[in-house]
Amino acid sequence: MMFGVLAISVIGCVSSIFTLVLNLFMVLKANALFSDGEKKKNDLHLFYYRFVIDIFLALFVAIYLALIIIYCINPSIFNHRTDLMFLTSLPASNIGAMRSIITLSITFERCIAVYAPVFFHNYSKMFPTSLLAILAIVFGLFENFMLFGICEFDFKIQENCVAFGCAINTCFRFYWTSHKTIIFALTATFSAFLCIKLFVLGNELKNNMSKVNRLALLDAGTVTIFDFLPSFIANQWSTTGFFSFENIGPYGAVTKMFGCAIESFLVVRTLLKNHQKLGETSRSFTRKKMFQINN
Repeated sequence: MMFGVLAISVIGCVSSIFTLVLNLFMVLKANALFSDGEKKKNDLHLFYYRFVIDIFLALFVAIYLALIIIYCINPSIFNHRTDLMFLTSLPASNIGAMRSIITLSITFERCIAVYAPVFFHNYSKMFPTSLLAILAIVFGLFENFMLFGICEFDFKIQENCVAFGCAINTCFRFYWTSHKTIIFALTATFSAFLCIKLFVLGNELKNNMSKVNRLALLDAGTVTIFDFLPSFIANQWSTTGFFSFENIGPYGAVTKMFGCAIESFLVVRTLLKNHQKLGETSRSFTRKKMFQINN
């Protein structure tokens, strides 16, 4: 059992570090990666929040999984207790919940933008993205209230339980898996509508497929595959059988970070490609202006 948990945790830890580095790069290079016109739009603010959230998510998950790796190699270091791992996994769960709200907001916003562009243009500024960021933070921290206030968690963690899913009690597990399933299902639904509009009903694909829409589809796609499916599996079979947390460890956190790593790589590649095109266009325009001046 420990070998399976160890292998899963190593994959997740590497994915977390990779995600941390790439999102840190995107945050630090945001001024260079986005044009002046794009930085003034609210459309990309949510993505910037998502980049920042992913930095903290990757950091806490990396620490959490590193502790699990140490525990699998030498359990006596922790005196066979897993409280410390739970305390590092809890903020990771909180931040993951914040991320799910931001992803849902991005997908919903993109649906409104492509199905009702006039309405979106006229009224989007009435709903600042900072309010969505605050809502995401409140939603993430509400997990702690549910865990300790409503579900009365008492830190009685079974021996050799290293995953957050098997450490929590039945009350909070129901809330945890339910809200994740509902949010991910809504995200997948809005993503489907967005795909239909952009790929099936849209005859002018290149015009419709803006940078923001591409990032939204990429975000929603990775969330559906690497977040929704593991959450659904955990909701159905996490207490028994092969998919139990005791058997293979924190596979939900690992698949999430593996998806985040893939998404971060694709986002960086997309932004760098667009940045290069923008630079080539700018240089071409400058050469034309210089030619006109000289003549």
